[in-house]
Amino acid sequence: MDQHPKPHIGISRQAKKVVVPAVVIAGHLGEGWEKSYEEGVTSAFSLADGPITLNDATSRCGELITTQAESITRLFIKIK
Repeated sequence: MDQHPKPHIGISRQAKKVVVPAVVIAGHLGEGWEKSYEEGVTSAFSLADGPITLNDATSRCGELITTQAESITRLFIKIK
């Protein structure tokens, strides 16, 4: 792994130590993203809800984050 990992990896490592789920919402999940599981990421979700241009993603960023965060939150609430 890199000497200076991306922020989500550092956070996930700390979450793993205290047995707390670490959920990642990323602009997109690039090749090899599954390796993040080894670093403590519990689950990962793409921000985009389908094929989308960078311009559209940027202009809809708030909406897309809200939608994904709500879906993830609902999952955690149902599990409890």
